[in-house]
Formats: sequence, structure tokens, C-alpha cells
Amino acid sequence: MGWVSIIQERELREIFDLPDEVVVIAYLCIGFVSHFPERPELEQAGWLPRLNLDELVFYEQWGRKEQQQGS
Repeated sequence: MGWVSIIQERELREIFDLPDEVVVIAYLCIGFVSHFPERPELEQAGWLPRLNLDELVFYEQWGRKEQQQGS
């Protein structure tokens, strides 16, 4: 399964005959893949490399890296 948020909304609406009241934010791809690339496809396409989780995950407050004493 994969979450896809890079979409061409007009084409997606045509393919799936979506009504106007549906707001498309992403879609899920479910099934088998033919292979797993050595590097993520977005990275190969020139996007920024994946960030480490320790740079992105905080504890109960933006910027707090770990639980503080008394919290």
C-alpha cells in the first residue's frame, strides 16, 4: 500500500467519475509492486533526500526532542 498525495486532480476526477462535492487530498495504491528501487523515486527525480526521523519527531511540543524531567 502506498499513499499518493501528488495528484492531477482533473485527471483523477475524470478517471473515477468523482462528483464535485468530493475533495481529493490523496489516494491509496493497494497491490503488489514489480520491484523496490534502491533509492526512493522522489529522491531519484531530484527531490530533497529523506530527513531523519529525529529531525522531525518531537515530544508533546514543537522542538522538544525528549521527555523533560517532571513532564
